[in-house]
Amino acid sequence: MKPQPQKHFEHILHRTAPPTHYEWLLTIHMQLLEFQLFQFVEKWINQSVETQTSEGELSGGDPSQTNFALIGLSVLYFAENERKSKLFSDAIQKQANYLLQTSLKRTDRGGLYYMKMLPQIWVDTVIMICPFLAKAGKFLKKSKYTEEAINQLNIHREYLKDPETGLYRHIWDDKGKKFYEGSLWGRGNGWMITSLVEVMEQLPKKHPQRNELITEINITIKKNKERFRLH
Repeated sequence: MKPQPQKHFEHILHRTAPPTHYEWLLTIHMQLLEFQLFQFVEKWINQSVETQTSEGELSGGDPSQTNFALIGLSVLYFAENERKSKLFSDAIQKQANYLLQTSLKRTDRGGLYYMKMLPQIWVDTVIMICPFLAKAGKFLKKSKYTEEAINQLNIHREYLKDPETGLYRHIWDDKGKKFYEGSLWGRGNGWMITSLVEVMEQLPKKHPQRNELITEINITIKKNKERFRLH
């Protein structure tokens, strides 16, 4: 009997889902051919593109500088697979260009602040922008986006890596020059690992930083297993 995913996702299908859900729902659709999930994502992706700001932010902008860049991963799916490919391709390029703007709030090393109004580096940013930029670079054949994905990964690793454990903190307060919280965050470390993997996968085997990312992936997975007793 075919699974009935709509029963499990009914609470999502009747409201606005956060950007983190779109790619997940598309993956389920591709595996189970559940068209209701596809239609749900298509509705919100079309709306995100239609309300893209003149600066390039998808979905009409957000208090965060980076959150809605994650929608770009689902826009990439539609650019590759649907009829309105030009519309979606243009939206991808606009969002990618937005993330490269020098007018965005950054650290003195160029790391993007997560919030528009707070001088803070968040681990959330790597999952929101780095896989998107790397995949946009490959799709659009513009290496500057892929290189910026690597650049932001490296900068965020420098700021957020805890010197005692080698794991990643949630927030670095750039004004106070200290970690904003005392605890280590399992989900944030998962986001860092996912971002490292997804960016690495877009790089050619001879890229000078590919092996460095692979090494960091293995180290971070090992340290997470030890810290959080994962098996």
